[in-house]
Order: sequence, then C-alpha cells, then structure tokens
Amino acid sequence: GGAILALTSHAPSPGRHYPPVEDLILSIVHRSSRATVTRDVGLGSQTFKDAPSLMLITPARTASFWSFSGAPRVLHIALPWREIGNFHDIDERQAADNLRVLAGGPFEDAMVTAVAWRMWLAATRRGPAAELFMEHALRLLLSSLLMTATDRYHGQRTHAERLASWQVERVNDYMERRLSEGVRLADMARITGLSPYHFLRAFKGAT
Repeated sequence: GGAILALTSHAPSPGRHYPPVEDLILSIVHRSSRATVTRDVGLGSQTFKDAPSLMLITPARTASFWSFSGAPRVLHIALPWREIGNFHDIDERQAADNLRVLAGGPFEDAMVTAVAWRMWLAATRRGPAAELFMEHALRLLLSSLLMTATDRYHGQRTHAERLASWQVERVNDYMERRLSEGVRLADMARITGLSPYHFLRAFKGAT
C-alpha cells in the first residue's frame, strides 16, 4: 500500500538532522535501552527515556532532529500522506493540525502497536493473504492515529478554551444582578476581557 517499514538499531549519537519527507512517520520502540532520547519536529525540543512500545509521530513534510544517548531498536513506518485523501469526510489540513498535536511527545496505543508489528511480519512474507492484510492494516493504522489525534486535539482546545474560576464567578454575579434587564453577550465578554466569540467558546468549555 505504499508504506515503508524499517527496523533500525540506533547507535548512540549526539544528534542528526533529517530532511522532510512526504510521508507521515510512525516510530515505535521495539527494544529499549532506557536511555535519553531528544528530538525536535518543529514543536520545541522533546526529551524523554525510550521505553518498549513508546511511539512518536513525525508529521509529513517536516524536518526533524534526533539524538540518542542509548541504542534502542525502533520500528519506523513511513505512511503515505496521500492515503489521507482516501478517507471520506477527512479534511487534509485539519488532519495535519490534529496529528501535529499528537507529534507533541511520546504516547502509547496498544492496538496501533499490535497492528504495526503484524505489518512488519506480513512485510517479510509473499502472497495474496499478506498483501491483503497489509492493505487493510495500513488503513486501520491511519484511522486509529487520526482518531487518537482528533480526540487529543479537541481535548487540548477544550482545556485551553475554558473560563477561569474568577471569570465564571464574575459572569454569574453579572447575570444575577441583571436578569430583569436582559443580559447581552458583548457585556459578559467585556467583563472577562475576551472577544464575544472567544467568550462563547470559553464559557461553554467551563460550564
């Protein structure tokens, strides 16, 4: 299905820059050295300890920097970004934004890990059964990553767009005092220091 798989034993390295590629890259730790890994995919430097089944996303068309203090073995899967267009009702730009949130640090997903390793085994075999599995596994992997990324994206937006407790209290007091007169959205936004549109989203997130 156009995916490229590579099981790589990384040597300790002070750092190496990689140019952007067209594919979305999923990296899953297979054998851990419990050592420090530092990387940067344009979202700020990320430093963590490698651990079995830990996974990372490098968005498509994104340059990256990697540094290893240990020698982990990592399964890298380059997933063709063009496959995103084959999903119904998926906006490519929105999908990229969602996946960029997922690229903000390491995460774990047992199902994605299991599918990825079955893909690695299937890639070493020949025949129609293996080819059919790879085709479906690729779609399952992309679907799972998009679902996780979308959930995290909306979770971050909801968390970020919440009124602070003092703002909620100020708005409640304002409404209680003026219920007989009528309450305007613009006035509630003004007393919280937000635009009406931002206030509406933040108020909904808080209440």
